[in-house]
Amino acid sequence: MDGVILNVVTWSDMYYLDTWGRRQFMILGAVVMSICMLIVGMLSRTEGRPAYDPTLYKVNFDFANIVSAGTAVLALRYLYVASFAIS
Repeated sequence: MDGVILNVVTWSDMYYLDTWGRRQFMILGAVVMSICMLIVGMLSRTEGRPAYDPTLYKVNFDFANIVSAGTAVLALRYLYVASFAIS
């Protein structure tokens, strides 16, 4: 799904990129990406249950108890990908 969002936003962005200027899109993309990651970090810290996986040496977050937080993290991930494609 990430690849579909990336391609759709990139192809639609190509028309407006030279018309409106590249600087606005770069600033907009950076601001939206930073806001998305900030909110994902806050949701993971407050609502997610961290579980360390010793075989992969990483921490996974489980949102089993709060489905809306997991859905919000997924939606913010897609918004992050779209913002990356814009910039």
